[in-house]
Amino acid sequence: MNQPKSPEQTRQSPDPAASHGVKPLNAEDYSLYAEYATDILSRHTLDGVFLYISPSCRTQFHCEPEALIGHKFDEFIYPDDLESFRRYIEEIQRSSSEMTISFRGLRKDGTILWLETVGKVLHPDQTGRASEIIAVTRNITERRKVDEAKALLAAIVESSDDSIISSTLEGHIISWNTGAEHLLGYSREEAVGKHITQLVPSSQMDKLPYILEQLKDGKHIERMEVIFQRRDGVRKAILLTVSPIKDSVGQIIGASTIAYDITEIKKAEERLERYAVELERANEEVKQFAYIVSHDLRAPLINLKGFAAELRSALDVLDSAFLEAMPHLSKDSRQSAEMSLKEDIPESLDYIDSSASRMDYFVNAVLRLSRLGRREMIFEPLNLESIVNSVQKGLAHQIEEKQIKITVNPLPEVMGDRTSIEQIVANILTNAVLYLDPARPGRIEIGGEKLDDETIFYIRDNGCGIAEEDMSKVFAPFRRAGRYDVKGEGLGLAYAQTLAYRHGGSIRCKSTKNEGTTFTVTLSNHPE
Repeated sequence: MNQPKSPEQTRQSPDPAASHGVKPLNAEDYSLYAEYATDILSRHTLDGVFLYISPSCRTQFHCEPEALIGHKFDEFIYPDDLESFRRYIEEIQRSSSEMTISFRGLRKDGTILWLETVGKVLHPDQTGRASEIIAVTRNITERRKVDEAKALLAAIVESSDDSIISSTLEGHIISWNTGAEHLLGYSREEAVGKHITQLVPSSQMDKLPYILEQLKDGKHIERMEVIFQRRDGVRKAILLTVSPIKDSVGQIIGASTIAYDITEIKKAEERLERYAVELERANEEVKQFAYIVSHDLRAPLINLKGFAAELRSALDVLDSAFLEAMPHLSKDSRQSAEMSLKEDIPESLDYIDSSASRMDYFVNAVLRLSRLGRREMIFEPLNLESIVNSVQKGLAHQIEEKQIKITVNPLPEVMGDRTSIEQIVANILTNAVLYLDPARPGRIEIGGEKLDDETIFYIRDNGCGIAEEDMSKVFAPFRRAGRYDVKGEGLGLAYAQTLAYRHGGSIRCKSTKNEGTTFTVTLSNHPE
């Protein structure tokens, strides 16, 4: 068993510093160190009364050293940490080695500091009894804030649903959060420390050299699409954002990768592309069908109109023959023949002729509607107010006759095809004029505004309005909503809606029976 050294033995023991040619520190050196050190050096009794405290307490606790001598450390420790600090002091007294504790200190003004203390008891004689404690205390508030920020960031990264992965510049994985586990199928234990090539099939690694090269040059990689095969063999479409990680001096030491699962988005895009192709094919078929139907219908219509004209000519011949034969016919026969020749047959021919003309009108309307989808659009900035004024001039006679008051508020510039925009405005404004209620003065208001991605304008009237049950007919071809005493084939708003679609927009209708109607036109600011 080792015996405690006597004071003499202690004095005679060679100084380690001296044996290496280093002058040992004396009491004055320690005083000088205490005077200029930023850490707080202190001595206090076993029950915590300060015997000495270095001048650095001025900056740390905002008080003079002399004001602390004779006071207990309890006054400078945050109440919640006092019990643990007392246990620390007790443990120091039982131990002969240095011990460290982190705790919260408290200034007189209530400011809380995070402190770290290294303490040890002094044994002045051979008895080994502890007489006092010496300690070095460091302000670790800023370090604690950094640690807490790091811990918070780590918690955010760990709990994120996104896959967040960090790696070395050589491709070895450093961190692998829960999101990565869910998305890629490998646990953290399986992934960390592995090279990325050990998790991804070599056939999918063609982009890795490019990624690493970009990172070494300090460049970011955004929205790179890759295909990743999970551990269970399921292939995932993934969108990567990769950024270089730099150390405190700006040296690139690794890479941070955020991976998003876009598998469903890609499937949806594929479906949309397929639907677009199918829709285009269907549209072409409809256009072709409309053309064939209209062409095949026009031929018999021409025949009907032609033969009706022939019958009128034949009727003139019959009329002359009837005059010659009239004296030879009985009174009843003469009356019957005269009614047929003068009334029944001409009336029937008129019906045939008007029906054929109306059918021809509808066939032409179908052709015009089908051609809207094929006509090339020329998009350019347009002065909407100028277009509205031009349409108004075309309706000037009706506007004046019905004494309609039209209010045109400031209108924005639109990006559109001039002919199409003119047709949209003309169709809606003409309807507003035609369907006003004659029982009250007509009022029409036009206005609009330009937003970031779209331009909106409206045409509002106080006309007859549209019944709720007729709203479904508003944009339907050949269907009429409201009054039927207005001429037209019922295609105007169908034209307008189709043209709005081609501008990346639409037309909405809001109406109340006997109060009025508002048509709102939305047009994309970037039509394609």
